[in-house]
Order: sequence, then structure tokens, then C-alpha cells
Amino acid sequence: MGLNAQQMQALLGGSLDASSLAGALGQSDPNMGAMLSALMQRQSASTDTGMTIDRDVYEREQAERAAIQTQHEKLRRVAERMHEELVSLRQRNRQLASAVGACPNCWGESPDCELCGGEGLPGSTPPRREAFQRYVWPAARHRVAASAAQALSTPPHRAAASPIGGPLD
Repeated sequence: MGLNAQQMQALLGGSLDASSLAGALGQSDPNMGAMLSALMQRQSASTDTGMTIDRDVYEREQAERAAIQTQHEKLRRVAERMHEELVSLRQRNRQLASAVGACPNCWGESPDCELCGGEGLPGSTPPRREAFQRYVWPAARHRVAASAAQALSTPPHRAAASPIGGPLD
């Protein structure tokens, strides 16, 4: 093989690197040294390319993970806002239902409702006074005032039969 005893000992002990081995073989057999050098260059080039490809893949995956994380964070914030809005709307629905004496779950429109069995239409229970005064009375007062103003401006022969007026427009 063309290695001296010291080089053979180093090779077996793992302390002889590939370039030293190629040099030692090249001294005794130039063809073998050239072939080993070519193989080492090819291996080095493929390792470098592999590392470049691996690095590119790694960087691309990191960028994709960052984009996914960013999108996840945006969706989480949207979900939080939607939840907050849902909680607020449910609270308002309960308040309005109590103002008109209706079932807060279905307003009397669902026979399968666990609270009212479809019997909770507005007026089915006494309205809560505070909720009625806050939500219903201002609208009713406005409607009565508008109807009264219209009745005063309408000639007597065309006056409405009801002081409150007809159906809500």
C-alpha cells in the first residue's frame, strides 16, 4: 500500500487524515494518490453542496414556520375579538329579551328550547322594569311623539284611528 509503519499506526489509530493518506499513497503510487485526491475533492464538493442545500432547506423551512406562526397569531387575535363580540352580543340579547319579557335563548321561536319550549315570545313573562325603561320606552316614546305630531298635522277627516298610529314603518 506504500505506507510506512508510523503512517499505518496513525491510520489505524484514526489520527491520519485523508489528505495525509493521499499524500503518502501518492508517493508510492501516483495513480492511487491521484485517484484518492479526486475522490476526496468530489466528496468535499458534495458535502459542501449538501450543506448548502440543507442550509437552504433549513432557511426556507424557518421562513415558512415564521409565516405560519404570524398567520396563527393573526387568526388567534381575530378569534379573540370574535369571542369578545359574541359575549357582548349575548349579553345585549339577554338584556333586550328581559326588556320585552321574552326567552333569552330563542325569543319563543324554537319548540326545542330548553328554557321555554318555544313559549317564550315577547310578552310571555313580565318585562324587567329597568331593561324596559332603558331599551323599549325611549323607542316607544319616540314613536308616540311622531304619531302625535303626524295626527296634529293631518286634517280631521284623514286622522288615524289610533293615537299611536299604524304599524311601525
